[in-house]
Amino acid sequence: LKLRELQIKDANLVYNDKQSDMRAELNGLNYRMEGDFSETLMTMISDLKIAALTYEMEGVTYLNKAQAGMDGTLQANLSTMKFEFKEHNFKLNALELGLDGFIAMPINDIEMDLKWNAKKNEIAQFLSLIPAVYASDMKDLQTKGKLTLNGFVKGIYNDKVMPAFGLNLLLENAWFKYSALPMPMEDLQMKLAISNPDGEPDHTKINLEKLHWLLQGDAFDAKLLALTPITD
Repeated sequence: LKLRELQIKDANLVYNDKQSDMRAELNGLNYRMEGDFSETLMTMISDLKIAALTYEMEGVTYLNKAQAGMDGTLQANLSTMKFEFKEHNFKLNALELGLDGFIAMPINDIEMDLKWNAKKNEIAQFLSLIPAVYASDMKDLQTKGKLTLNGFVKGIYNDKVMPAFGLNLLLENAWFKYSALPMPMEDLQMKLAISNPDGEPDHTKINLEKLHWLLQGDAFDAKLLALTPITD
């Protein structure tokens, strides 16, 4: 079977899990896929766009009508149930991430080795994830500064174990201003590393080595080192 094209146009989807107090709403979903399913090792090319994505959990709205999308090539080995992402691009509001690696489901466990990093180094990408900022006119937002964002997930996931993971966020010499903020936030510096070497939740390390900014000449500084977050 060679699939010339599969399309979903202007779909709206709501997932409401009352038991877990979780709700997701996708509006304006458009999806296109093509692929060759005639071989055990098949290649699928897909393009997904969501006009408005809202995600709520336990009364907290983590995403509020965010724009999202993903495109790239997926290689699937159906004999081993291994799916490899090649040059995948993921977009959430203005943040664009590159995704590489694989997910495998040979039996019951889910094996994964995924790496991702920001495609651009503009601070506006990071600020676009803040709903209050994104809801305002983005054309009015003025920014400068360097952003570095990357992370990984590697290991086995099932109902007993989690994979290792890591996240690194670095903001350097940043500055931003928009209409709802009377004065610009200046000299924004941030260095954050979250790491877990083996998937054990209590082995998670959160190291906010630096957080600094100036507002009307007043300085704000913070540091945080969190270890054994489950037992302590």
